[in-house]
Amino acid sequence: MFEEQLKAVPAEPPRPYKLLPGLRYGAGTPRALLIFLLIFMCVFASVPIMTILGSPESRLAHGHGITAEGHVVSVSDSSSSCKNDGRRLTFAFTPPQGTEYRGTTVVCATSPYFAAKTGDVLPVRYLPADPSVNAIVAGKDPNAPPIFLFFFFPLIFGVLFGSVILPPLREVHRARQAYRKGRLTLGTVVYIKKRSAAMWSNMPSMVSHDVFVAYQHLGGATREGRAWCNNDWLLHQLAPGTTVHIAYLPDRSEQIVLLDGFLR
Repeated sequence: MFEEQLKAVPAEPPRPYKLLPGLRYGAGTPRALLIFLLIFMCVFASVPIMTILGSPESRLAHGHGITAEGHVVSVSDSSSSCKNDGRRLTFAFTPPQGTEYRGTTVVCATSPYFAAKTGDVLPVRYLPADPSVNAIVAGKDPNAPPIFLFFFFPLIFGVLFGSVILPPLREVHRARQAYRKGRLTLGTVVYIKKRSAAMWSNMPSMVSHDVFVAYQHLGGATREGRAWCNNDWLLHQLAPGTTVHIAYLPDRSEQIVLLDGFLR
């Protein structure tokens, strides 16, 4: 197949990539799929950002707050968020605006404020735009989201992105190496097998096949190699016995490249 189109390819290496446009790295992944992944990236990136912007407690924990001097107003027993004994502190502070604000927090036995008494002074952190959002400095706010949340969503996207992008790019890289430095010859299609995919297997752009080709290796010995192909139209033309053009590195004779699949 494609004898006229491939006759311009030099028989000896090194060979220019421009003769086979399909060997461009950008050709390994469809543009529509990249757009789809970018949309996913925006969604995953927006989740932690919206969490911070949508929660005053998150803005206080991770944003810009101001510390003021406060004092304990009352102390009572509480064990709602502690394994053992806990204490509920009600505190008050006055921002520069002059209006007093109050807050409540539960401290456990490990807190430095567990032994605080009415009238004790303690530091209070609050949002300048909304002093009603406040907390004792170094006190753990149970409403604040865990910090690992902001690394979890990028990690998910990295796994999805890698599972979709890396396999075809790896195949294109192998094809470039074999085409650039390897040996060219003709082969005969033996059979075709669909590759199994752990993720995204139902997406048309992710379907690929292994094409098994018999060819004569150096010295005249018959070998059978396996070539990656994701060109649906070409796969429908490759009946057993079809002659195809291949490239391979002599030390990796089982990994061949189906040149017919990289013409476009």
